[in-house]
Amino acid sequence: MSAADEAERRKIWAYVQHSLWLEGFTLSDEDKALFERYVRGEITRAELHAAIMALVDTLPEDKS
Repeated sequence: MSAADEAERRKIWAYVQHSLWLEGFTLSDEDKALFERYVRGEITRAELHAAIMALVDTLPEDKS
């Protein structure tokens, strides 16, 4: 992956973090590390998606 691609991913990641913060969401260190691996090109978008879905599956069910 080129430096320009990583810079673009980092820019998008910063935007996502800010948007989540504005909505009142917080990310765990595990979540942040996962996205950082994607930004650095260590995992693909498909691998990122699969990892996120695996994390979602571990969340407690909403009883409201």
